[in-house]
Amino acid sequence: MLPMIEKKLVQNKENCCGCGTCALVCPTKAISMEPEELGSLYPKIDSSMCIQCHACEGVCAFAQERPDPIGEQSVYAAMAKDKDLLKQSASGGVFAAVAHGILNDGGIVYGCSLEQVNGELTPMHIGIESCNELEKLQGSKYVQSTLGTVFLEIKQHLLRGRLVLFSGTPCQVDALRHYLNNTNTENLYTMDLICHGVPSADLFCGYLMVLKKRYGELRNFQFRDKKYGWGYVSKIVTNRRHIVLPSGVSSYTTYFLESELSRECCYSCRYANTNRVGDITIGDYWGIEQEHPELLGKNSGELNLQDGVSVVFVNNTHGRMLWERYGKGIHARTSEVPKVKRWNRQLRGPSSCSATRRELIKLYEKFGYVGIEDCFRRKLGLRYFSRILRFKLRNWR
Repeated sequence: MLPMIEKKLVQNKENCCGCGTCALVCPTKAISMEPEELGSLYPKIDSSMCIQCHACEGVCAFAQERPDPIGEQSVYAAMAKDKDLLKQSASGGVFAAVAHGILNDGGIVYGCSLEQVNGELTPMHIGIESCNELEKLQGSKYVQSTLGTVFLEIKQHLLRGRLVLFSGTPCQVDALRHYLNNTNTENLYTMDLICHGVPSADLFCGYLMVLKKRYGELRNFQFRDKKYGWGYVSKIVTNRRHIVLPSGVSSYTTYFLESELSRECCYSCRYANTNRVGDITIGDYWGIEQEHPELLGKNSGELNLQDGVSVVFVNNTHGRMLWERYGKGIHARTSEVPKVKRWNRQLRGPSSCSATRRELIKLYEKFGYVGIEDCFRRKLGLRYFSRILRFKLRNWR
């Protein structure tokens, strides 16, 4: 039996977002997604199985030119009216409010969830058909999700005339658009996120293993818990207790916010601008208190800063249909693109990293995530405890 000969499908890591669509369309299953730096997945081809059909190249969004924007965007500062939906959301609850309407109309909603797989929390895209499951998809997940066969499922739903909402990073939304190609997408609505960059699922799961050794079995993890306001406070849920971690004492959150853990393509991201790929774009409306103080509750407006405020870009005709039909449960006030861009760097260009990333890659290759955690704790020193103390004093009731 001849040995398997692997070849790289992607020569430059900047040109691969790891969506796995190439592997999904390969008729001989010759493509597998394999981990490389910081656990990020890249496609490899088993040459002995490849039939040179080039389906993988034809479906790749990165191999195609970005289309010019169609029509004018509408921009809003927004917040869900439903307090329960708002409470479980990372910012203004726009995704949850729209998804709630889609589900009530018999549709299916796809988004990222942390699922228990073999006893471990695993980031993956899933589809839900009930409002009772919506909480799984709410809240930010600062990690690259596994898409699996989700695109195939969506295609089958569309062929049957099913209403579908897909939420994901811009590269995932663009990948779905290229995968569906000639499929009738009249019943598909897409919602892309203003993305800061994505660390790998492997890296994140390594971080969870560190937390598991420290705190015990993990039942859930929230990247942003709004109990302490609109910001970056993580919550760990174990069988016995809840533990909150302010961003300054979490190695994963700190390095994520400093853009040191993302996959290579994120540092030259073709979507980090206002030319969006989703029908609707959502994110945090940072700087709302400076740009629109008249909209805030303290000034008799409808938006409560502590509960979080979303920015919404309605990008095309299909997006306007979605917004008009399913935006009734949302407080929305008109804003402007320059106001949003001023406070959101990811709309002005990709994230950049420092030499720290190279150091973290070496540590991860040698020691796994434990090496990154130890490096972080060593650099932080006694500040680790002082930051926790300040957080507790600030939020003491």
